[in-house]
Amino acid sequence: MAIKIEHSEKLTVHHLHKGMHPLHKDYGFWICSTGGCSSAPLPELPTRYFEFYSLSHMYDGSGQFTDNKKRTYTISPGQGILISPNYIHSYGAAAKNYIEDSICFYGPVADTFYKYGIISDGIIEIGKARRLLPIIKMASDPAVDAQLNANLALQKLLLDIYHENRKKSKPEKYENLKQLLSMIREDTQKWWSIEEMAEFCNLSTAQFRRVFKRHTGMLPKDYIDRLKILKAAELLIGTNYSVEEIAGMFGYRDPFHFSKRFKQITGFAPLHYRTEFVLNNSISR
Repeated sequence: MAIKIEHSEKLTVHHLHKGMHPLHKDYGFWICSTGGCSSAPLPELPTRYFEFYSLSHMYDGSGQFTDNKKRTYTISPGQGILISPNYIHSYGAAAKNYIEDSICFYGPVADTFYKYGIISDGIIEIGKARRLLPIIKMASDPAVDAQLNANLALQKLLLDIYHENRKKSKPEKYENLKQLLSMIREDTQKWWSIEEMAEFCNLSTAQFRRVFKRHTGMLPKDYIDRLKILKAAELLIGTNYSVEEIAGMFGYRDPFHFSKRFKQITGFAPLHYRTEFVLNNSISR
Protein backbone atom coordinates (compact mmCIF):
# COMPACT_ATOMS: atom_id res chain seq x y z
CA MET A 1 0.00 0.00 0.00
CA ALA A 2 2.25 2.78 -1.25
CA ILE A 3 1.79 6.50 -0.72
CA LYS A 4 2.40 8.77 -3.69
CA ILE A 5 4.85 11.56 -2.82
CA GLU A 6 5.06 14.80 -4.75
CA HIS A 7 7.94 17.25 -4.26
CA SER A 8 8.08 20.99 -4.87
CA GLU A 9 10.73 23.55 -4.01
CA LYS A 10 9.39 24.17 -0.50
CA LEU A 11 6.83 21.49 0.26
CA THR A 12 6.52 17.71 0.00
CA VAL A 13 3.00 16.33 -0.42
CA HIS A 14 2.15 12.73 0.48
CA HIS A 15 -0.93 11.90 -1.56
CA LEU A 16 -3.68 9.48 -0.61
CA HIS A 17 -3.53 6.68 -3.18
CA LYS A 18 -6.62 5.32 -4.87
CA GLY A 19 -7.88 1.78 -4.49
CA MET A 20 -9.91 1.79 -1.30
CA HIS A 21 -11.64 -1.57 -0.83
CA PRO A 22 -15.48 -1.33 -0.73
CA LEU A 23 -15.31 -2.74 2.82
CA HIS A 24 -13.45 0.32 4.05
CA LYS A 25 -15.64 2.71 2.11
CA ASP A 26 -18.76 1.20 3.66
CA TYR A 27 -17.15 0.99 7.10
CA GLY A 28 -15.90 4.60 6.98
CA PHE A 29 -12.36 3.87 8.12
CA TRP A 30 -9.34 2.84 6.06
CA ILE A 31 -5.82 1.91 7.12
CA CYS A 32 -4.19 3.02 3.89
CA SER A 33 -0.54 2.41 4.73
CA THR A 34 1.58 0.78 7.45
CA GLY A 35 5.26 0.53 8.01
CA GLY A 36 8.30 0.46 10.21
CA CYS A 37 11.67 2.01 9.51
CA SER A 38 14.84 3.55 10.90
CA SER A 39 15.67 6.91 9.31
CA ALA A 40 19.04 8.60 9.71
CA PRO A 41 19.55 12.29 10.60
CA LEU A 42 19.32 14.71 7.67
CA PRO A 43 20.88 18.16 7.23
CA GLU A 44 17.33 19.51 6.92
CA LEU A 45 14.00 17.76 7.43
CA PRO A 46 11.52 18.20 4.57
CA THR A 47 8.48 20.38 5.24
CA ARG A 48 5.40 18.46 4.15
CA TYR A 49 1.77 17.58 4.58
CA PHE A 50 -0.28 14.41 4.22
CA GLU A 51 -3.66 13.87 2.55
CA PHE A 52 -4.48 11.36 5.30
CA TYR A 53 -4.04 10.87 9.05
CA SER A 54 -0.68 9.58 10.26
CA LEU A 55 0.36 8.02 13.55
CA SER A 56 4.10 7.56 14.05
CA HIS A 57 5.48 5.85 17.18
CA MET A 58 9.19 6.45 17.82
CA TYR A 59 9.95 3.55 20.14
CA ASP A 60 13.73 4.05 19.95
CA GLY A 61 16.29 6.61 18.84
CA SER A 62 15.87 10.38 18.95
CA GLY A 63 13.76 12.78 16.97
CA GLN A 64 12.46 16.26 16.40
CA PHE A 65 9.12 17.67 15.34
CA THR A 66 8.29 21.07 13.84
CA ASP A 67 4.65 22.11 13.93
CA ASN A 68 2.65 24.32 11.58
CA LYS A 69 3.78 27.43 13.50
CA LYS A 70 7.43 26.48 12.92
CA ARG A 71 8.04 25.60 16.57
CA THR A 72 10.49 22.72 17.01
CA TYR A 73 10.29 20.10 19.77
CA THR A 74 12.46 17.17 20.83
CA ILE A 75 10.96 13.66 20.60
CA SER A 76 12.02 10.98 23.09
CA PRO A 77 11.63 7.20 22.83
CA GLY A 78 8.06 6.23 23.71
CA GLN A 79 6.55 9.34 22.18
CA GLY A 80 4.57 9.50 18.96
CA ILE A 81 3.29 12.03 16.47
CA LEU A 82 -0.29 12.35 15.24
CA ILE A 83 -0.88 14.34 12.08
CA SER A 84 -4.17 15.22 10.37
CA PRO A 85 -4.66 15.79 6.63
CA ASN A 86 -3.16 19.02 5.25
CA TYR A 87 -1.29 19.88 8.47
CA ILE A 88 2.08 21.34 7.46
CA HIS A 89 4.92 19.95 9.57
CA SER A 90 8.21 18.10 9.61
CA TYR A 91 9.61 15.36 11.81
CA GLY A 92 12.44 12.86 11.75
CA ALA A 93 15.78 11.91 13.25
CA ALA A 94 17.81 14.19 15.50
CA ALA A 95 21.13 13.07 17.03
CA LYS A 96 20.36 9.37 16.43
CA ASN A 97 18.15 7.42 14.04
CA TYR A 98 14.39 7.86 14.24
CA ILE A 99 13.12 4.28 14.71
CA GLU A 100 9.38 3.99 14.26
CA ASP A 101 6.26 2.00 13.61
CA SER A 102 3.69 3.94 11.61
CA ILE A 103 0.09 3.68 10.46
CA CYS A 104 -1.67 5.98 8.00
CA PHE A 105 -5.45 6.01 7.94
CA TYR A 106 -8.39 7.88 6.51
CA GLY A 107 -12.21 8.14 6.45
CA PRO A 108 -15.28 9.69 8.10
CA VAL A 109 -14.70 7.79 11.35
CA ALA A 110 -11.23 9.36 11.61
CA ASP A 111 -12.75 12.76 10.80
CA THR A 112 -15.19 12.31 13.69
CA PHE A 113 -12.32 11.43 16.02
CA TYR A 114 -10.58 14.63 14.91
CA LYS A 115 -13.72 16.75 15.26
CA TYR A 116 -14.15 15.71 18.89
CA GLY A 117 -10.48 16.02 19.84
CA ILE A 118 -9.66 12.31 20.10
CA ILE A 119 -7.12 12.94 17.35
CA SER A 120 -5.14 16.17 17.51
CA ASP A 121 -1.95 17.28 15.80
CA GLY A 122 1.33 17.02 17.66
CA ILE A 123 3.39 14.92 20.05
CA ILE A 124 1.69 12.27 22.19
CA GLU A 125 2.81 9.76 24.81
CA ILE A 126 2.48 6.12 23.70
CA GLY A 127 5.10 4.27 25.76
CA LYS A 128 8.04 2.13 24.67
CA ALA A 129 5.99 -1.02 23.98
CA ARG A 130 5.35 -1.44 20.26
CA ARG A 131 1.57 -1.00 20.45
CA LEU A 132 1.17 -0.37 16.70
CA LEU A 133 2.90 -3.59 15.65
CA PRO A 134 -0.05 -6.03 16.18
CA ILE A 135 -2.30 -3.70 14.16
CA ILE A 136 0.30 -3.48 11.37
CA LYS A 137 0.40 -7.28 11.19
CA MET A 138 -3.41 -7.52 11.05
CA ALA A 139 -3.65 -4.84 8.37
CA SER A 140 -1.17 -6.71 6.16
CA ASP A 141 -3.71 -9.55 5.78
CA PRO A 142 -6.29 -8.68 3.07
CA ALA A 143 -8.93 -11.02 4.54
CA VAL A 144 -12.13 -9.22 5.54
CA ASP A 145 -11.96 -10.38 9.16
CA ALA A 146 -8.35 -9.22 9.49
CA GLN A 147 -9.15 -5.82 7.98
CA LEU A 148 -12.11 -5.30 10.30
CA ASN A 149 -10.06 -6.37 13.32
CA ALA A 150 -7.27 -3.98 12.32
CA ASN A 151 -9.75 -1.11 11.98
CA LEU A 152 -11.30 -1.81 15.38
CA ALA A 153 -7.91 -2.26 17.04
CA LEU A 154 -6.60 1.07 15.70
CA GLN A 155 -9.74 2.93 16.78
CA LYS A 156 -9.43 1.44 20.28
CA LEU A 157 -5.74 2.34 20.42
CA LEU A 158 -6.48 5.94 19.40
CA LEU A 159 -9.12 6.16 22.15
CA ASP A 160 -6.78 4.60 24.72
CA ILE A 161 -3.95 6.99 23.83
CA TYR A 162 -6.33 9.94 23.99
CA HIS A 163 -7.52 9.01 27.49
CA GLU A 164 -3.98 8.28 28.71
CA ASN A 165 -2.65 11.63 27.48
CA ARG A 166 -5.65 13.55 28.79
CA LYS A 167 -5.10 12.18 32.30
CA LYS A 168 -1.42 13.17 32.20
CA SER A 169 -1.96 16.67 30.81
CA LYS A 170 -3.76 18.53 33.62
CA PRO A 171 -5.10 15.95 36.07
CA GLU A 172 -6.30 18.48 38.66
CA LYS A 173 -8.68 20.10 36.18
CA TYR A 174 -10.10 16.79 35.06
CA GLU A 175 -10.42 15.53 38.62
CA ASN A 176 -12.55 18.57 39.49
CA LEU A 177 -14.57 18.10 36.32
CA LYS A 178 -15.07 14.41 37.12
CA GLN A 179 -16.49 15.36 40.53
CA LEU A 180 -18.71 18.01 38.95
CA LEU A 181 -20.15 15.56 36.42
CA SER A 182 -20.87 13.10 39.21
CA MET A 183 -22.76 15.80 41.14
CA ILE A 184 -24.72 16.84 38.04
CA ARG A 185 -25.79 13.24 37.41
CA GLU A 186 -26.76 12.69 41.05
CA ASP A 187 -28.86 15.86 41.43
CA THR A 188 -30.77 16.15 38.17
CA GLN A 189 -33.19 18.72 39.58
CA LYS A 190 -30.51 21.38 40.01
CA TRP A 191 -29.74 23.87 37.26
CA TRP A 192 -26.06 24.83 37.31
CA SER A 193 -24.89 28.16 35.95
CA ILE A 194 -21.71 28.32 33.85
CA GLU A 195 -20.17 30.53 36.53
CA GLU A 196 -20.89 27.98 39.29
CA MET A 197 -19.41 25.11 37.30
CA ALA A 198 -16.32 27.09 36.26
CA GLU A 199 -15.71 28.16 39.85
CA PHE A 200 -16.05 24.56 41.05
CA CYS A 201 -13.35 23.54 38.54
CA ASN A 202 -11.12 26.55 39.35
CA LEU A 203 -11.29 27.75 35.75
CA SER A 204 -12.41 30.85 33.94
CA THR A 205 -15.74 30.45 32.13
CA ALA A 206 -13.99 30.39 28.74
CA GLN A 207 -11.48 27.75 29.89
CA PHE A 208 -14.25 25.73 31.50
CA ARG A 209 -16.29 25.61 28.29
CA ARG A 210 -13.25 24.39 26.35
CA VAL A 211 -12.29 21.76 28.95
CA PHE A 212 -15.89 20.56 29.33
CA LYS A 213 -16.41 20.19 25.58
CA ARG A 214 -13.08 18.43 25.15
CA HIS A 215 -14.06 15.99 27.92
CA THR A 216 -17.70 15.33 26.96
CA GLY A 217 -17.98 16.44 23.33
CA MET A 218 -20.76 18.85 24.35
CA LEU A 219 -21.19 22.32 25.78
CA PRO A 220 -22.16 22.38 29.50
CA LYS A 221 -25.76 23.60 29.06
CA ASP A 222 -26.42 21.06 26.29
CA TYR A 223 -25.03 18.26 28.46
CA ILE A 224 -27.25 19.15 31.43
CA ASP A 225 -30.33 19.61 29.27
CA ARG A 226 -29.87 16.28 27.48
CA LEU A 227 -29.12 14.47 30.73
CA LYS A 228 -32.37 15.74 32.24
CA ILE A 229 -34.40 14.83 29.17
CA LEU A 230 -32.94 11.30 28.93
CA LYS A 231 -33.65 10.68 32.62
CA ALA A 232 -37.17 12.11 32.16
CA ALA A 233 -37.73 9.73 29.24
CA GLU A 234 -36.96 6.80 31.55
CA LEU A 235 -39.64 7.98 33.99
CA LEU A 236 -42.18 8.49 31.20
CA ILE A 237 -41.93 4.86 30.14
CA GLY A 238 -41.32 3.34 33.56
CA THR A 239 -43.80 5.18 35.82
CA ASN A 240 -47.26 6.71 35.79
CA TYR A 241 -46.10 10.19 36.81
CA SER A 242 -47.74 12.99 34.85
CA VAL A 243 -45.72 15.17 32.47
CA GLU A 244 -46.07 18.08 34.91
CA GLU A 245 -44.76 15.97 37.81
CA ILE A 246 -41.79 14.72 35.78
CA ALA A 247 -40.99 18.24 34.61
CA GLY A 248 -40.85 19.38 38.24
CA MET A 249 -38.54 16.52 39.21
CA PHE A 250 -35.94 17.83 36.78
CA GLY A 251 -36.21 21.49 37.70
CA TYR A 252 -38.49 22.64 34.89
CA ARG A 253 -40.93 25.12 36.41
CA ASP A 254 -42.87 25.38 33.16
CA PRO A 255 -44.19 22.04 31.80
CA PHE A 256 -44.64 23.66 28.37
CA HIS A 257 -40.93 24.50 28.20
CA PHE A 258 -40.09 20.95 29.32
CA SER A 259 -42.34 19.48 26.60
CA LYS A 260 -40.76 21.73 23.97
CA ARG A 261 -37.21 20.73 24.93
CA PHE A 262 -38.22 17.08 25.18
CA LYS A 263 -39.51 17.13 21.61
CA GLN A 264 -36.44 18.99 20.34
CA ILE A 265 -34.13 16.35 21.80
CA THR A 266 -36.13 13.11 21.31
CA GLY A 267 -38.30 14.01 18.33
CA PHE A 268 -41.49 13.23 20.31
CA ALA A 269 -43.77 15.17 22.61
CA PRO A 270 -43.67 13.55 26.10
CA LEU A 271 -47.10 11.86 25.93
CA HIS A 272 -46.44 10.73 22.36
CA TYR A 273 -43.10 9.28 23.49
CA ARG A 274 -44.82 7.38 26.31
CA THR A 275 -47.51 6.04 23.94
CA GLU A 276 -45.04 5.02 21.23
CA PHE A 277 -42.75 3.16 23.62
CA VAL A 278 -45.55 1.31 25.42
CA LEU A 279 -47.13 0.34 22.09
CA ASN A 280 -43.88 -0.86 20.51
CA ASN A 281 -42.89 -2.70 23.68
CA SER A 282 -46.23 -4.52 23.86
CA ILE A 283 -46.00 -5.50 20.17
CA SER A 284 -42.47 -6.89 20.60
CA ARG A 285 -43.66 -9.08 23.44
